[in-house]
Amino acid sequence: MSAGWPDEATLATLDEKEVLADPYGMLGSLIDFSFMMSAALPAWTALAGLSADQAYYLRSYVLAATKSERTPFLLRALFVSAVGFVEPLVTRLVELLLFRNACGSYESLADPRLDEDALTGVG
Repeated sequence: MSAGWPDEATLATLDEKEVLADPYGMLGSLIDFSFMMSAALPAWTALAGLSADQAYYLRSYVLAATKSERTPFLLRALFVSAVGFVEPLVTRLVELLLFRNACGSYESLADPRLDEDALTGVG
Protein backbone atom coordinates (compact mmCIF):
# COMPACT_ATOMS: atom_id res chain seq x y z
CA MET A 1 0.00 0.00 0.00
CA SER A 2 1.32 3.41 -0.91
CA ALA A 3 0.05 6.47 0.91
CA GLY A 4 -3.09 4.75 2.18
CA TRP A 5 -4.16 3.40 -1.22
CA PRO A 6 -3.96 -0.27 -2.25
CA ASP A 7 -1.36 -1.24 -4.83
CA GLU A 8 -2.02 -3.13 -8.06
CA ALA A 9 -1.08 -6.52 -6.63
CA THR A 10 -3.64 -6.18 -3.85
CA LEU A 11 -6.35 -5.14 -6.30
CA ALA A 12 -5.53 -8.09 -8.55
CA THR A 13 -6.24 -10.54 -5.71
CA LEU A 14 -9.79 -9.32 -5.25
CA ASP A 15 -12.53 -11.85 -5.87
CA GLU A 16 -15.69 -10.62 -7.58
CA LYS A 17 -17.95 -12.53 -5.18
CA GLU A 18 -16.26 -10.98 -2.13
CA VAL A 19 -16.62 -7.50 -3.58
CA LEU A 20 -20.28 -8.00 -4.48
CA ALA A 21 -21.06 -9.56 -1.09
CA ASP A 22 -19.66 -6.64 0.95
CA PRO A 23 -18.37 -3.75 -1.17
CA TYR A 24 -18.05 -1.28 1.71
CA GLY A 25 -16.30 -3.79 3.96
CA MET A 26 -13.90 -4.62 1.14
CA LEU A 27 -13.21 -0.95 0.53
CA GLY A 28 -12.63 -0.42 4.25
CA SER A 29 -10.14 -3.27 4.37
CA LEU A 30 -8.21 -1.97 1.35
CA ILE A 31 -7.92 1.72 2.20
CA ASP A 32 -6.04 2.93 5.27
CA PHE A 33 -8.47 5.58 6.53
CA SER A 34 -6.35 6.42 9.57
CA PHE A 35 -3.52 7.49 7.25
CA MET A 36 -5.90 9.64 5.22
CA MET A 37 -7.39 11.20 8.34
CA SER A 38 -3.93 12.01 9.70
CA ALA A 39 -3.03 13.60 6.36
CA ALA A 40 -6.26 15.59 6.21
CA LEU A 41 -6.37 16.48 9.90
CA PRO A 42 -2.92 16.47 11.52
CA ALA A 43 -4.47 16.86 14.98
CA TRP A 44 -6.34 13.58 14.45
CA THR A 45 -3.26 11.57 15.43
CA ALA A 46 -3.21 13.31 18.83
CA LEU A 47 -6.86 12.37 19.36
CA ALA A 48 -6.20 8.70 18.71
CA GLY A 49 -4.66 8.26 22.17
CA LEU A 50 -7.70 9.52 24.08
CA SER A 51 -9.45 7.29 26.56
CA ALA A 52 -13.16 6.55 26.15
CA ASP A 53 -14.07 9.15 28.79
CA GLN A 54 -11.90 11.79 27.17
CA ALA A 55 -13.32 11.06 23.72
CA TYR A 56 -16.87 11.30 25.08
CA TYR A 57 -16.07 14.60 26.80
CA LEU A 58 -14.50 15.97 23.60
CA ARG A 59 -17.53 14.89 21.56
CA SER A 60 -19.93 16.49 24.07
CA TYR A 61 -17.87 19.67 24.18
CA VAL A 62 -17.76 20.02 20.38
CA LEU A 63 -21.50 19.34 20.06
CA ALA A 64 -22.32 21.88 22.77
CA ALA A 65 -20.01 24.49 21.26
CA THR A 66 -21.43 24.12 17.76
CA LYS A 67 -25.08 23.63 18.72
CA SER A 68 -27.27 26.33 17.28
CA GLU A 69 -30.20 27.61 19.27
CA ARG A 70 -33.38 26.32 17.71
CA THR A 71 -36.97 27.02 18.44
CA PRO A 72 -38.95 23.86 19.12
CA PHE A 73 -40.96 22.69 16.14
CA LEU A 74 -44.28 22.82 17.99
CA LEU A 75 -43.67 26.43 19.02
CA ARG A 76 -42.82 27.40 15.42
CA ALA A 77 -45.99 25.68 14.19
CA LEU A 78 -48.04 27.52 16.80
CA PHE A 79 -46.51 30.85 15.73
CA VAL A 80 -47.27 30.19 12.05
CA SER A 81 -50.84 29.23 12.92
CA ALA A 82 -51.32 32.34 15.04
CA VAL A 83 -49.92 34.63 12.36
CA GLY A 84 -52.05 32.94 9.71
CA PHE A 85 -55.11 33.45 11.89
CA VAL A 86 -54.38 37.07 12.89
CA GLU A 87 -53.15 38.47 9.55
CA PRO A 88 -56.54 38.45 7.77
CA LEU A 89 -58.15 39.94 10.87
CA VAL A 90 -55.70 42.84 10.88
CA THR A 91 -56.37 43.53 7.20
CA ARG A 92 -60.12 43.42 7.85
CA LEU A 93 -59.73 45.79 10.82
CA VAL A 94 -57.80 48.26 8.66
CA GLU A 95 -60.52 48.05 6.01
CA LEU A 96 -63.20 48.80 8.60
CA LEU A 97 -61.24 51.76 9.97
CA LEU A 98 -60.68 53.15 6.48
CA PHE A 99 -64.36 52.76 5.65
CA ARG A 100 -65.41 54.44 8.90
CA ASN A 101 -62.94 57.34 8.66
CA ALA A 102 -63.49 58.06 4.97
CA CYS A 103 -67.25 58.46 4.88
CA GLY A 104 -68.46 58.58 1.32
CA SER A 105 -65.11 57.68 -0.24
CA TYR A 106 -66.06 54.03 -0.63
CA GLU A 107 -69.38 52.69 -1.88
CA SER A 108 -69.45 49.69 0.49
CA LEU A 109 -67.22 47.32 2.43
CA ALA A 110 -66.98 45.23 -0.76
CA ASP A 111 -65.38 48.12 -2.71
CA PRO A 112 -62.13 46.87 -4.37
CA ARG A 113 -60.47 50.25 -3.73
CA LEU A 114 -60.91 49.61 0.01
CA ASP A 115 -58.91 46.36 -0.28
CA GLU A 116 -56.15 48.12 -2.25
CA ASP A 117 -55.97 50.99 0.23
CA ALA A 118 -55.91 48.62 3.21
CA LEU A 119 -53.03 46.61 1.73
CA THR A 120 -50.99 49.61 0.59
CA GLY A 121 -51.69 51.73 3.68
CA VAL A 122 -53.17 54.60 1.70
CA GLY A 123 -56.29 56.20 3.00
